[in-house]
Amino acid sequence: RESSDVCSSDLKKWTVSVWIKGRLSNPLQNRTTILNTLANNGMISLDNYSYTKKMYVRVDATNDIRFDYPMEDQSRWYHLMVVGDTTDATAANRTVAYIDGKKIFSSAGTQPSQNYAGYINTTNYIYYIGYDTNGWYSDMFMSEYYFIDGQALTPSSFGEYNGDNIWVPK
Repeated sequence: RESSDVCSSDLKKWTVSVWIKGRLSNPLQNRTTILNTLANNGMISLDNYSYTKKMYVRVDATNDIRFDYPMEDQSRWYHLMVVGDTTDATAANRTVAYIDGKKIFSSAGTQPSQNYAGYINTTNYIYYIGYDTNGWYSDMFMSEYYFIDGQALTPSSFGEYNGDNIWVPK
């Protein structure tokens, strides 16, 4: 999106939801980008550097919140969801990630301060989906990509468990 195409947005609450499948980490480039700003100040990326299998969420220019991601099977779809809510009084709840409806916990990094207006969802940058400003394109399928402005939603807004206990889209 171009910054001139949007009206004001909520920099404190947002939700990203996407179904992904395929090469979740490109060994030739180490990073698979889900969302990125022009200056890499706000991003959600899957990183395979040294085969560490980490997801990084950067809400400001310097701090990455790192999550371990258990997505090994490149032949199946995964639901990835990241929620930002810096209005939350509990620091650990300000940036939260889910895979297939289950919360994954951060293993490193610094959560933003309370009421911080971050770079994700700012109207000052162009946003890229599946592209990193270093020139790397994501080598995967994405489906049902949602960016929700002003709301910190739960996984049940996008998916549910079926009769076989498999997480599926709503």
